[in-house]
Amino acid sequence: NQYTVLSLLGEGGMGKVFKARHIYLDAIHALKTIRRDRFGQAGTANPEVIHTMVKRFLGEFRGMAKLLVAKDPEHFAQVHDAGEADGIPYYAMEFIDGESLDDKIRANMKNNELPSLEESLTLFAEVADAVGTAHDLNIVHRDLTPRNIMITRRGRPKIIDFGIAKELKRDEETGAATAGLTELTTSGQQVGSRPYMSPEQHAGDIERINFSTDVYVLAATLFQYLTLQLPFPGTTAMEVMLKHLAPDRPKPSSLRLDVPADLDDVIQKALAIEPGDRYQTMDEFKQALLSARTVVADPSLARKRPVTKSKMSPVAVGGLLGAVVLGGAAFFWFNSQESSTSTSGPSLSINGVAGAAGTGSSPSPPAEPTRFEKLSKQIETLRSDGKHAEAITQCQSLLAETGLTDLQKKKLIDDLLDSTAAEYIPPTTPDDADSIMKIVEPYR
Repeated sequence: NQYTVLSLLGEGGMGKVFKARHIYLDAIHALKTIRRDRFGQAGTANPEVIHTMVKRFLGEFRGMAKLLVAKDPEHFAQVHDAGEADGIPYYAMEFIDGESLDDKIRANMKNNELPSLEESLTLFAEVADAVGTAHDLNIVHRDLTPRNIMITRRGRPKIIDFGIAKELKRDEETGAATAGLTELTTSGQQVGSRPYMSPEQHAGDIERINFSTDVYVLAATLFQYLTLQLPFPGTTAMEVMLKHLAPDRPKPSSLRLDVPADLDDVIQKALAIEPGDRYQTMDEFKQALLSARTVVADPSLARKRPVTKSKMSPVAVGGLLGAVVLGGAAFFWFNSQESSTSTSGPSLSINGVAGAAGTGSSPSPPAEPTRFEKLSKQIETLRSDGKHAEAITQCQSLLAETGLTDLQKKKLIDDLLDSTAAEYIPPTTPDDADSIMKIVEPYR
């Protein structure tokens, strides 16, 4: 009853944000309401449990927000109020006269314009520096998406929405921040915005969430800002998750030719699958961005990036995927598409893998299928017959062998991902966590 809602500013996974006027103060605020279904399905959740979680959520949020604004009011939105209305939590924060990075991305897409590389790196280095302030207080934002980074009329970035931010645990003896979050987040819970979430967020692995999680999410946002495309696009939640777990890291230069190899390196490192392979602090990430900016300003400093192989083997990727899907973190159905069978013979699917045909003018007799081609064909047959469990076993067995080419490994990984999704996440499964958990529990 203290606010008059003026308009809807936006909505997302956690709730909706409104432009509202405080009745008594006659001040404009941004008012966010948290959806009730974030705390349980309607009619099934214990009201007392919901009430306790809401109180703790708001108390923790309020405390973190005050700390951040006191530390750096230039880059964090002021929080004015927080409470409950009809059992639904809300908080009111400073209304920022400006636009979000999401607004800028949409405008650039509409006008078919790419932002300046140098200006973009300057902007994101400032954002990284601000997030570093939160990390100094052991706070992980977890949702540094384009919607949550505002740009004021003065051109300064301001970070909003710490609604899912959490405080890292502290070592009782040393006082140092350690991996893992406070008990408000439970294991297996996916929290964040899926197109930008780190692999550990997709897996609901709270013990692996640390400062490098924010590095990953911010790098995904930077990738989209520079190229106007998501680094891991997909039409379903499962498809997006699988792309985040795939060994190949996207390069912005594949979508924008003026991106130097140095900047490719920075973004790929920040988007590493394993938290330990990324920049470990925001200051490291900021310094890397500034170094890349120097190269952008003076192309003569650019270097050629050596060709390197992924640190994560296909077997390790398969194991990580198994932990996610069979452990119950993959909460949504992936409508996998079966690869169409080539009409020109099985060798086309792995062209050049088992020895290319000669280049002479005389036609050569068909080469005898290699062992890999025979087994690969068996896997395709198993998958087309719906025998995905057997296909998974066959893929895992082949991936464990040595001497495979990169193309052969990629094909096996694609088959493994599709068969795993088809085997363990039925298409009739309702789109909610409880239903999925019941199905995957026997396989944990």
